[in-house]
Amino acid sequence: MRELRQPIIDLRVHFSCFFIIILKIKIKASNLVNIIIKHNLINNVIYIFIRLENKKMIDYSEKICEACSIDAPVASDSLVSEFLENHVEWKLADDREFPQIVRVYKFSQYLLGLNFVHAVAKLSEEEGHHPDILLEYGQVTVRWWSHKIKNLHVNDFIMAAKCDKAYNN
Repeated sequence: MRELRQPIIDLRVHFSCFFIIILKIKIKASNLVNIIIKHNLINNVIYIFIRLENKKMIDYSEKICEACSIDAPVASDSLVSEFLENHVEWKLADDREFPQIVRVYKFSQYLLGLNFVHAVAKLSEEEGHHPDILLEYGQVTVRWWSHKIKNLHVNDFIMAAKCDKAYNN
């Protein structure tokens, strides 16, 4: 009897993962209702919705940088991980003596990249927080970290999100 129950449990686990994928790509889920009822998976679905509701992404692009002093708090590992999970284009750089986040933006023309550099420079001046910017043909690399603490601070995530917003506009 236990052997027969095990596949049902596996089905529920796989269904949960499958359902999350469906939610992320926004496929019409009307047929899933029948599957949920047929396999008695309503508890799994409720759990998934609760987890998705509790895991709301922070919109850093709407925040404003705060003045950073030498004793400012360093971004926690969990905050860094959360940011990187939700902003997959950004990577944690480990090629320097202190952590930084880095992203390479792609452009079809050099002048488009140059315009983006100007937009980032303008944002940086407005917020009082400045990155390393490397302009090359076809791409712009942006690195954020907080100079005074030689580490990552929430300001870096704010500015990274603002760069993404500028790039997408």
